[in-house]
Amino acid sequence: EFSFYLKTLLREIQNKGEYFETVCQNLLEALVLTLLEEKETAVIHTNKKITKECRFVEQYIDEHFMEDITLQTLSDLTYLNKYYLVHAFKNYKGVSPINYLINRRLVEAKHLLATTNYPISKIAASIGFSSQSYFSQVFRKETGMSPNAYRQNEELQKDTGQS
Repeated sequence: EFSFYLKTLLREIQNKGEYFETVCQNLLEALVLTLLEEKETAVIHTNKKITKECRFVEQYIDEHFMEDITLQTLSDLTYLNKYYLVHAFKNYKGVSPINYLINRRLVEAKHLLATTNYPISKIAASIGFSSQSYFSQVFRKETGMSPNAYRQNEELQKDTGQS
């Protein structure tokens, strides 16, 4: 299609017929519209691919949150540049992949704190935090209380709920 417009345009310029300027103007407009349609189609295909990759990252994090996951790991798995991946994932989920990972770990931590008597250090290690102190720091920042205080609060709510 592009070739047709370009060849016709070239032929009109060489022949310089009576209305060649108007014909050339129309051919250029048709060529520009065709290019815009192609670009739009390419963007749609790219967006579908990126959404697919972001869904994969989300699922991977959900299934492997207890493992050591880095941005480089996710980049290697998706074959996307890590900075582009952060941008795309943030558009997809509203948070960066690493913040999504931390939030996923905290959901599991809250569940374990509320339903088990595991030591805080065991919970931190089992959900992928490198140390208990880092886990406690992140947990406090997110919830406004320490993991121990959260556990005590959950136990208190169970006791009051059963009374």
